[in-house]
Amino acid sequence: MTEHTVATLLREAASVVEAPDYVAEAQRRAREVVRRRRAFMAGSVIAAVAVSVGVAVTTHGTLDRSAPTQPGPTASVDTTTPTTASATARPLSPAIAQPKWSNSRIPSLTWASVGLPRLITGSPLGLPALSEDPVHRALAAVEATGGNRTGIVMLGDDGAWRRVDVDLALPVDAGGYSGPALWPGSLSPDGTSLAVPQPQSVVVVDLTSATSRTYTVPGFNQSVTWSPDETHVLLTTEERAGGSLVDVTSGSVTHVPYGSGAAFAPDGAVVEVTGQGELREYPPGDHQPRVVEGVANLSGNLADVGPAVSNSLIAGVTDHGSYSSPRGPQEWGGVLVLSRSTGDPVALLPMHNYAYIYQTTVLAWIDDATVLLHIPATAPTQPSQLVTWNYQTGQLKRVSELPSLNISVASNLIS
Repeated sequence: MTEHTVATLLREAASVVEAPDYVAEAQRRAREVVRRRRAFMAGSVIAAVAVSVGVAVTTHGTLDRSAPTQPGPTASVDTTTPTTASATARPLSPAIAQPKWSNSRIPSLTWASVGLPRLITGSPLGLPALSEDPVHRALAAVEATGGNRTGIVMLGDDGAWRRVDVDLALPVDAGGYSGPALWPGSLSPDGTSLAVPQPQSVVVVDLTSATSRTYTVPGFNQSVTWSPDETHVLLTTEERAGGSLVDVTSGSVTHVPYGSGAAFAPDGAVVEVTGQGELREYPPGDHQPRVVEGVANLSGNLADVGPAVSNSLIAGVTDHGSYSSPRGPQEWGGVLVLSRSTGDPVALLPMHNYAYIYQTTVLAWIDDATVLLHIPATAPTQPSQLVTWNYQTGQLKRVSELPSLNISVASNLIS
């Protein structure tokens, strides 16, 4: 795949903002180009750099491949055959299908209060530096990029915004393709720390003291997410399958078999949707997965970014198409809630077109029945939306509108 190919496809999307179906098709084609290039990180760069329909891609030079400092001790990975789920799992009630999402529904939605403001600008202009005014806790972080650097602003639990005055590069791989510095899992669950993937490293910022520490992890580092106890960050790297588990206390780096489609559960287990669309779960501290029997062909952000995981459910965005579940073939496209233990479909918020599917992100579980979604705009003059969805009742509520920027929230503080 060439840089010209991706840029051309995305320019097609940017130039036809009045024709959302054509835009969606151009984005779909661009995503397929990236999918062929990155088998285990299918399409995430397109979803990251084309943050909303109508935003063109800026490409950068090649990555400096100077010799990195070696990481800390690396543990071996257990490669024995994974076990399968019990055949006696209790079946769920039939999945709840709901009306398709379209941004035309936004004006009719009531507002929900989860601790975030109704308007998020993401602008660092006029904001105090974090080093001058550290936070007690941060509720949200927002990324705004410019040139080959990236800027992040932070919403404290006092309701005030600060700019993170740590020098951060925009991650760029050896081919010149840029990716986001801020990921849904960048902000720790308790809102005290921020993890930002960088080329050859990951930077962790202590938001309560405005200090930072750099951990060396060679390669083009991509998605990042925190463990629920805030002691480790899981980092994925383009050049390697699996992921790197970084101990933020000792600095040790452990290679693990789960990667870009993985997320932590509240109990410390890791739930993964593999590149082949399987659903797996790794018990806390264990590298031997339990494969959820009968699940195959899961796709979309479930496999690219990883699901949002609760005690018993997972939620993520899946492409239009068919996947296999214990209940048989399922046709889905949109925000899908699955049983964590059996893989059975529980509920679906279908999405109107590919533009929504490829750029919608499940940020966090608000409670046992409600997820927080980041839904893109369909024209450059429109804001994107933070929306809550209660999968049991089908109720949707507005939370915030914002420019189509990358955002991360402190999952333990949003309610």
